[in-house]
Amino acid sequence: MALFGPVMSEHQRKIRNEETHVHYLGKSIQNELIDILANAIKEEILRNARTAKYFSIIWDDTPDVSHVKQMTVIIRFVQAEDNAVIAVREHFLCYVPLQETTGAFMAETILEEFKKMDLCIDNLRGQGYDNGSNMVHRRKAFKEIPGHSSTHRWDVLKRHVQSLTVKPPSETRWESRIDALKPTRYQIGDI
Repeated sequence: MALFGPVMSEHQRKIRNEETHVHYLGKSIQNELIDILANAIKEEILRNARTAKYFSIIWDDTPDVSHVKQMTVIIRFVQAEDNAVIAVREHFLCYVPLQETTGAFMAETILEEFKKMDLCIDNLRGQGYDNGSNMVHRRKAFKEIPGHSSTHRWDVLKRHVQSLTVKPPSETRWESRIDALKPTRYQIGDI
């Protein structure tokens, strides 16, 4: 850091010459500075998400090095920049420890996080969960998370387009991806 700033360079010179013993380079102060910077960055991301209004979330559960279950929280929104450039932004926000991995508990945890982040759940337009089996098999969990989930939108689409024949793309056969998109091409008017 001393290479890029005269203040830090002078500070390091004083430490080397023992002109000062207060150097703020210990692990505690470094961790505190990292936390302060991380919170400032997170708040800027959330401010941008609130400005964009509509957003989607991805919650992915994974154990940490001590095998404690936790969820990664990722937010995605569309941002219009000053020079009229439209960009999709996707940001990692935090890890949230989980005491349970039931759908109901995860839904409760998600709702608590929304409150902490001051995000309006009515503006939620998409949800993704890595631990989907816990969320899907517990209909109660989905009901606890209001908003416009992809499951709800799919049901609405199927209700209004009876002849819908959209198929999921194959993970391994590229040519089948074309076949999966053909129904959308021919049914776009109905959709």
